[in-house]
Amino acid sequence: REVLKNARYVVVVVDKHGLVDRLECPGIQWQVDGLHIGLEPPETIKAIIDAAADSTTPQLFPYVQLAAGVSADIHILNREDKKQIILQEVSERYDAEHRYQQKAHEVSLLLEKQAELNRLLEERRAVAEEASQAKSRFIASMSHEFRSPISSIMAHAEVLRSEQPDAREPAAVLRASWYLLTLVENLLEQGRMGEGELRLDLTGVDVPGLLDDMRALFEIQASSRGLTLEIDHSDHVGLVRADEMRLRQVLVNLLSNAIRYTREGGISLVCRRQGDAVEFCVADTGRGIDEDDLERIFKPFTRVDPGGEGGAGLGLTISRQLVAAMNGELGVKSRVGEGSTFSFTLPVPEEDQQESVESLEGLSVLLVEDDDDIRDMYRIWLEDWGLRIRSVSRLEQAIAEFERDPVDLVLTDLFLEDGNGVELLNRVRKNNPQVATVLCSGSDSIKAYCGGDESAIDCFVSKPVSAIRLEAALQSAVRKGSSK
Repeated sequence: REVLKNARYVVVVVDKHGLVDRLECPGIQWQVDGLHIGLEPPETIKAIIDAAADSTTPQLFPYVQLAAGVSADIHILNREDKKQIILQEVSERYDAEHRYQQKAHEVSLLLEKQAELNRLLEERRAVAEEASQAKSRFIASMSHEFRSPISSIMAHAEVLRSEQPDAREPAAVLRASWYLLTLVENLLEQGRMGEGELRLDLTGVDVPGLLDDMRALFEIQASSRGLTLEIDHSDHVGLVRADEMRLRQVLVNLLSNAIRYTREGGISLVCRRQGDAVEFCVADTGRGIDEDDLERIFKPFTRVDPGGEGGAGLGLTISRQLVAAMNGELGVKSRVGEGSTFSFTLPVPEEDQQESVESLEGLSVLLVEDDDDIRDMYRIWLEDWGLRIRSVSRLEQAIAEFERDPVDLVLTDLFLEDGNGVELLNRVRKNNPQVATVLCSGSDSIKAYCGGDESAIDCFVSKPVSAIRLEAALQSAVRKGSSK
């Protein structure tokens, strides 16, 4: 009763002639247009009465619109000589229900759109992933195609320089090769940016020997421009933990820039021991860099003087990335008119991390390399170290040769004419887990070829390969193999 007292409803009694006999409004007063005693009900109500004429049970007709903005639930109970009709106003409830249904419909449409967007995004993601993989393979292939011939040139130039230490030509060939390699690597590094594909070969790098190479590479270039070149290191500088090729790339970038932007005076590369690290400083007496440009110069394809000296604008960007990857930080100090100094530090290898040297004398090695010049160079080095060599150029040849007579060590290139070196090492290791393995390639991006599993690779050496780096890699692989 309390509920009904606060409800807006009308009880209508219709006699057997279809006329309104009685009207009652027990709750809140509510008048329905067209309902009058002694007259027929409005057409809407009359149609509902007729629809329920044969029913002996109460009937409910919800949300009947009686007039604009007025809705009611209509209950009908048939008696023998009359009909009882209850009209309960539900306009607000109807509006709320209608709004709810509209919202539900809108939400349903949004969910459908969201599902369609998710499907499109998934398709775009798959396309982007496929494109990224294609790009990675392209960069890996291009890196290999560039590095392989340069590696051969540099290896033979090294031999010539050792045989003719006073000749200028081998140093000139090395200088040009390193400069070309650095330009190529700068472009490839830019293409690899953001992929997390950079693979470092962190070893103990001999700093004095590295500085001697930098002097041989740049002294003629500096003197031809009328500049002095000072390269020096303290007595306490020995080894630094770094990727030798990447460290060379950084120094070539910095020294090339310093010479390019210096008109008079000189260039210096100085290394000093700073606690457990070595600091590398490349300074010049060039025109200097404005304070507002000190960070901008590290952005890709940026040159503070576009109309001045040439250059792709990538060297500093790549150098900072490479130094960061080797646990250092490349910074710059400069004043306009006074020159610039670029510096970074790299850690010194801990003494307890220095591993014993494994002898390669008498070990058998299967050499798999499809470049004739590089294969010949490797053979010279391997023979000098006392290894017994069997060499092939193709994947299937290598598998057949190994199955015929297993060896102690497998040295293979990544890209072969009929497959790749990772596939070879996986097949070799399947039945011979103790064999030592070294993968060598002009590409650092081997992830796509490993399927996420690099367990078959004891050591990876990136081209261009020096005799020192290759020997160290072979010794490390043999050490790992002997510990299994």
